[in-house]
Amino acid sequence: MKNPYLPATLPTEKPLRAWPGVLVAIFMLTMMTVPGALAPRTSWHFMSLMFGSVLAFAFGTIWWAYGARVTRRHRWIVPVLWAVLLVGFCIPVVLTGHPPMGPALYGWPFQFTLLTLVVLCLWVSGRAAQLTGAYVITILAWAAFALVRIDGTDAELVPSVAWAWSPKPEDLAKQLDDRQLGQIATVAGEKLGDNDWPQFRGAKQDGIVRGKHPYDFSKEPKLVWKQAIGPGWGTFSVVGNRLFTQEQRGENEAVVCYHAQTGEELWRFYEKAKFHETISSVGPRATPTYHNGRLYVQGTTGYVHCLQADTGEQIWRAALLADAGAKIPEWGLAGSPTVLGELVYVYTGGVPEKGLTALSATSGSVVWQAGNATHGYSSVHVANIAGVDQLLLMSNYGLEAFDPITGAVLWDYREPLANGNRTTQPMLIDSDVLFTTGVGQNLGATRLALEMNMSGMPGTIWNVKKVWFTNKLKPYFNDGVQLAGNYYGFDDKSLVCLGLKTNQLKWNAGTKYAHGQLLLMEQAEVLIVLSVDGRVSVVKADPTEYSEEVSFKALRGKTWNHPVFANGKLYVRNGTEAACFEFPSLPPAGK
Repeated sequence: MKNPYLPATLPTEKPLRAWPGVLVAIFMLTMMTVPGALAPRTSWHFMSLMFGSVLAFAFGTIWWAYGARVTRRHRWIVPVLWAVLLVGFCIPVVLTGHPPMGPALYGWPFQFTLLTLVVLCLWVSGRAAQLTGAYVITILAWAAFALVRIDGTDAELVPSVAWAWSPKPEDLAKQLDDRQLGQIATVAGEKLGDNDWPQFRGAKQDGIVRGKHPYDFSKEPKLVWKQAIGPGWGTFSVVGNRLFTQEQRGENEAVVCYHAQTGEELWRFYEKAKFHETISSVGPRATPTYHNGRLYVQGTTGYVHCLQADTGEQIWRAALLADAGAKIPEWGLAGSPTVLGELVYVYTGGVPEKGLTALSATSGSVVWQAGNATHGYSSVHVANIAGVDQLLLMSNYGLEAFDPITGAVLWDYREPLANGNRTTQPMLIDSDVLFTTGVGQNLGATRLALEMNMSGMPGTIWNVKKVWFTNKLKPYFNDGVQLAGNYYGFDDKSLVCLGLKTNQLKWNAGTKYAHGQLLLMEQAEVLIVLSVDGRVSVVKADPTEYSEEVSFKALRGKTWNHPVFANGKLYVRNGTEAACFEFPSLPPAGK
């Protein structure tokens, strides 16, 4: 019998409106992928990831509160859960000094995408099922994200994920302090040998190994030693039997000296400092520089040390960023010190007219500061152009040349860069300079012709002329080399050969080495390429064709570090391990 007190039809609540949320998710995923595809690995790429996530959070909240047909308390509980859980993830990250980019860049997009799919798929099941699914997914997605952590990303910004409870790389490296230190004969003021590698990219800062080396580079080398190492993205400097590098060990940035022949640790020096960012995670970025028995080191947070190279004893310490009133750049200080005469040169940046600092090599006191660099990751480069010694520095300003003694600007080439990072070194081509700038459609390489003109004017006047520009050569953080008028290096993540006279591309080997690093064995005319996955490949430096001689797995894990060849051995490292290899000798002539 029909109950007269009930209405003829019971009211039914409509399902939650899903399509605006789906549009927000599509917008977010578009923002996080398309700019990166059009301008990969630029600031646009990174900022689009961040703002895509932030805008999706705002639009998603508006959708849920006003456009999804959510009523009563449910209208605000879910957005509040989003915010509380996101903040809950960020607080410990902020307290430990790590930027909260992992949750914002990866956790929230993951959770919101799942939520919109659940709301859409449960549309036929009704509002109650959709609300239940929204709550469950919000909590479970963040719970799942809590089980993992991000230990950096690759150059494509794809994260490397580890279990949250697993030891961090820098904590594992702290255990290396338990290794017993070895001993080596102390030679104060040890002079450089012809085959030493005293600084970043070698004696001439150009990545070229000169002289005759009787090794067969067509055969795989033998492993001499391999061992664990702390996180770090610089490389080695090698003097005699000493191998110097920087690494993160726990809460300290360490300068470590190894025996070049055995890999045995000889001494370690600690500075309490730890810089972390989402892309490369932790670890120093620079390479120690050896000069007259001393080691000059720049850390990520703005200190410079002078150490006794044979013992690791500190001689002086300078806190450059604090003294200049500058801040740590976005990715940490990465430039390696450069020594010329009695002065040490380092990039400081952050403050106009203090982009480059010259320090006394004996005391560490500031001698002069100059330059317009406020953002950059290159090292100071020594050049002699038209018989004039000068210092070159690439930065967001462009390219500047300084007098080494006074810091006076000799010439500059202004090409401001707002949406990218200059990280490579300038290349000298006779009296010309090759100036390379990142990746992206409007970036590339420029050859500059320099001419000194002293007629009619007091002082020295430099004429700077652009010879050519090409977007066929866009090294990201990968330096190239030159041989016989040809450039060998990376166009983004493709290994290429480019003619330096005509800027014509001669071959493209594709992306098999990704964002690798390389050096040139000049006399053998081969490239030693260390790929991003830790493979070493020997490639002919032949402009007529690309040819790989041999390839072998050298390291495990992401490898952004430069290879080094010194005193007959190849040294490679990344953020977890280091190794030494020796190529077989060539047979005697006539056999």
